[in-house]
Amino acid sequence: MAPLVVGGAQPMGCPCYVALDAYLATGPAFGIFNTALNDLGQPWGHLITSAKDNYVVSVDWGDTHTPFQDKDTFSGLSIFRSPAIFEEAEVLISGAYKKGAYYWAHFLWKPVGGLLRFVWVIDGAHREVLMGSALQLCPTQMIPISSYRWKIAVMFFALKHWLGGFGYHCWTKAFPKLKRGETLDVTTCPPEARPHLAQTLETIERFVNLAGIALGLLQYLALTHGAQSWQTSHGWLRTYSSSVPSEAVVQRVVRAEFFSLASKVPDGRTLEILLGKSSRRPVYMTS
Repeated sequence: MAPLVVGGAQPMGCPCYVALDAYLATGPAFGIFNTALNDLGQPWGHLITSAKDNYVVSVDWGDTHTPFQDKDTFSGLSIFRSPAIFEEAEVLISGAYKKGAYYWAHFLWKPVGGLLRFVWVIDGAHREVLMGSALQLCPTQMIPISSYRWKIAVMFFALKHWLGGFGYHCWTKAFPKLKRGETLDVTTCPPEARPHLAQTLETIERFVNLAGIALGLLQYLALTHGAQSWQTSHGWLRTYSSSVPSEAVVQRVVRAEFFSLASKVPDGRTLEILLGKSSRRPVYMTS
């Protein structure tokens, strides 16, 4: 993930902030961003992520003190036991300002061997510890940047559950049997099996990419034809939270319109033939 982000920032010619989840809160990930520098000696990307609950940090006493001693190390979550040190603020999250409290400080983190900026956030009952490599970034900017990563989770939810983007069933007998924790090494496979492995991998990638294109089309229709989608939708929602429909709403509208084209379009003979040969023809129920 980190080399992909660096490779994407270099053609743009400007550094960027990268919001990733706690899975990428590792020393090697921070190391890749810290060592990938531009001509001015600045990192191409600054990593902002959530710290895991079991992470510990160390106090930095300067060059006169040996770092990472046990007496200077404490749990990151212990900061939440001192609510008096937190500062209240309004932060822009998901397009709206929300009231919360935060505390920030620079602490040593052993996996990177240096300083990171830590931000402790209290949002109602929610508690979260953020960590980032940008030591000059304001905490009130760091929190909104980190909140954008939830959009990635929502996108994967739509891609997986609404479009079945990961429901591929592509397999080959040439694929070797792997035990838990083992990785595939193509060089150890027989030469005659490698073309089958490459074809299977290409098929899987095309399946996922097509699902991603379909998701992008649904989002485009939601933004450009939101009112029309709401008017055409026959679903029921208890609360309409936005004028922009979700991908699921647009998907239902497009699906219904697709199967009704045969009766609306005079030149729909080709579609009639396809529907006639389909093993699962649509069933229309009227009351």
